[in-house]
Amino acid sequence: LDAIGVDVAWMGKNLTTEALRAGFAILEIRQRAHQDPDTTANEIEGLQRARGGVAVIDTIGIGAGTFAKLKNHGCDVVGFNAGAAAVDHRGKPLTDDSGELEFVDMRSAAQWRLRDLLNPSSGCPIALPDTAFVTGDLAAPRRLPPRSGGRMKVESKDDIAKRLKRSTDHGDAIVQAFALELLTRGQASYGAPIGIGKTWSGDLVTADDSDDDVNERDDRMFSA
Repeated sequence: LDAIGVDVAWMGKNLTTEALRAGFAILEIRQRAHQDPDTTANEIEGLQRARGGVAVIDTIGIGAGTFAKLKNHGCDVVGFNAGAAAVDHRGKPLTDDSGELEFVDMRSAAQWRLRDLLNPSSGCPIALPDTAFVTGDLAAPRRLPPRSGGRMKVESKDDIAKRLKRSTDHGDAIVQAFALELLTRGQASYGAPIGIGKTWSGDLVTADDSDDDVNERDDRMFSA
């Protein structure tokens, strides 16, 4: 594995979700209900020992405990702070592939990174699980009006959850898995996987237009 995107949950309806990535392919999505953050850390540590990969963990809220335990155990882990400034490790603003768009926060930059990778013109042999949840989650986020300086902002997780009446766990874990290079190496490696891994040529399943009116809007992040 190259990366493991981990969206940590515990109580309530949300599920802890892990997206296992090799090269440009998401090989598997694992979910756990009501699993405490400590147990999630133990599970990720075992997965890394067996298959490698850098864990990219949402460190806002519950995920902070999982991140801290893995870090203390010397595991390969990177924190994903959705609200952090969208800059690389040198403090340089992250942009889209055109170099024209900057972003309000890291969540917006990471969402846009995956959007750029899914663009057929990128030439990336990206492959995602052919499921309604994956398609629905990735088609759901909306672009908000540009902020000062022309910086782009993507709809928040909370606002999406209110609109869909569910959390986009699959999509969030996938976005984090593909954000690894953005977080660790910045814009210079924007379209390149961090390791060799395996790559597949695959198609993204077509979303059912009746699922949500987002598929009819010009402000959707991903075309279904």
